[in-house]
Amino acid sequence: MKMATPQISPALQQQVKKFQELQMQLNDLRAVIVQLEQQVREIDRSLKELEKLQSDDSVYKSVGAILIKSNVEDVKKELIDSKETMELRLKTYSKQFENAKTQLTSLREKIVQQAPPFEGVDGPDMGG
Repeated sequence: MKMATPQISPALQQQVKKFQELQMQLNDLRAVIVQLEQQVREIDRSLKELEKLQSDDSVYKSVGAILIKSNVEDVKKELIDSKETMELRLKTYSKQFENAKTQLTSLREKIVQQAPPFEGVDGPDMGG
């Protein structure tokens, strides 16, 4: 005996499509956040190493495909500025992530409420 598959309304199909898009957006945001967090940690490690040096010491910094000699204080300042920028971006992406997560949860609830029941399915345990 073949069970009939319930028809899904076009409005519900749109919501499911939006749900899937939000899931992808959430995954993309998560990846960017992880990358920024790694970059901030790397800068922190670099700053920690620079603290071990004298302010008049020279270090080499990477600029494209070459290394350039620079003084410790200039490199520290550049790293601190870069870290602040990354932390600001991280904060922005984290807010976007939280907003998308909230939208996703809300949309999931709407979809579940509007979804037609499947015949022969008693409930969540379905194992009998």
